[in-house]
Amino acid sequence: MHTSKSRSLPCLDGAKVLIVDDNAYAREALEIFFGLMGAQVKQAASGEQGLVEWKAWDPSVVLSDIGMPGLDGYEFIRALRIAEREQGRPYTPAVAITAYAQERDKMLAREAGFDVHVAKPADPMELTNIVTELLRISRPLPH
Repeated sequence: MHTSKSRSLPCLDGAKVLIVDDNAYAREALEIFFGLMGAQVKQAASGEQGLVEWKAWDPSVVLSDIGMPGLDGYEFIRALRIAEREQGRPYTPAVAITAYAQERDKMLAREAGFDVHVAKPADPMELTNIVTELLRISRPLPH
């Protein structure tokens, strides 16, 4: 007899999640996953496009790859942090989701401006918990 335990996903209604990754499959998978929890999701295929989307949309949280052509994840988050300060915008929590998983990579991600570093392949529930906690401590979701 097969029984399945259903784990209820956290509710992210009202959250706006921006996914920045040059890998279309990774973006799609994350969009579906966060969409199932009620989040609004936008995608960007590059760091440059990510900045445009961030400025226009004001996401609650950003999930970004590091290794991308053009503006990589480090440069993207540095530019975002500078724009926050210069424009007086609220702090946007950011998660680096990357195959670069050495201790040095984690340190570089923090120094660049990411709040959390998650190694690929990311465990969906771990990622959910991280995003939920970042949203809880930085920007309460609208009711």
